[in-house]
Amino acid sequence: MKSEDSDYPNDINYQEEEEFNLNFTKMVVLSEKGAFVQAWTIINMFSCLISSYIYSWMAAFGHKSGYQDLIPFIIIFEVIFSVHIVIKLITDYTPEGETMPVRNL
Repeated sequence: MKSEDSDYPNDINYQEEEEFNLNFTKMVVLSEKGAFVQAWTIINMFSCLISSYIYSWMAAFGHKSGYQDLIPFIIIFEVIFSVHIVIKLITDYTPEGETMPVRNL
């Protein structure tokens, strides 16, 4: 006899759980070719370029002239970089030589 909490593939609870996981994955995982991911990649590239010059200036001259006015920009850059890390973690990818993207979390 099977119990109601069994993990057999023909168990109705197991099938419902698998369907929920598939729907959840579709909601959470972003497409690497989607407009949001592409736009965020461009924002991240500009942030990388601009922040490198700001951080270099701070390293060379910040102690003389004070860089207190740049703190909001530093926080914005760090938030952008943190969000980019999270987006990369939940974006699907297509392995080399494959045509279907991998959507596993």
